[in-house]
This record gives sequence, structure tokens and C-alpha cells, in this order.
Amino acid sequence: MPNTVPDNFASKKVTAHIISHNHWDREWIFTAKYANRWLPPFFENLFKRLEEYPEYRFVLDGQTLMIEDYLDQLSRDEASAAKRAIRKYAGEGRLL
Repeated sequence: MPNTVPDNFASKKVTAHIISHNHWDREWIFTAKYANRWLPPFFENLFKRLEEYPEYRFVLDGQTLMIEDYLDQLSRDEASAAKRAIRKYAGEGRLL
């Protein structure tokens, strides 16, 4: 088998991009009720990471239903705080 790696490969500068994201299919394998239980800890961890690491970004795959399902599980005060966080991070271009 011929060598397909160029001789100068190790000396080349390579830039890699890692895109943190998810794709939420709440009823693909499980019921919505079962899958939605994962949303509060998911968003709590996401907000914590966004707060802790200013350069961190996350892609929600263009889905807003998971946000609605998450907010529906919260008390009024918790939902208000979560909405503020979502607006903040989306406005900063860090939650897409």
C-alpha cells in the first residue's frame, strides 16, 4: 500500500474545530415524558458551563421545542431565570 501521508505532514499547522451541540428527538426511542426528565439537568449543566467558560458556545440544532419542554417543568420563578439565561447566552452568540 502506498504511503498517502505527505512527508511534511507533521510540520503542518492544523486547526481543528469541535462543535458542542445536540439533536433532540424526544420521541424517537423514548416517550416525551421520559426524555423530558433529562432536560433540567442538561440545561443546568449547560448554563453552568456557559457561565464558567466565557469562550464556550453550544448549538441547540435550531430546536426550540426542547427549550419549551424544559421551561414547562420549572416553577414560574425558575422559568423566568432560565429565560433570562437563554436570552443572555443567545444574545452573546454563545447559545445558538
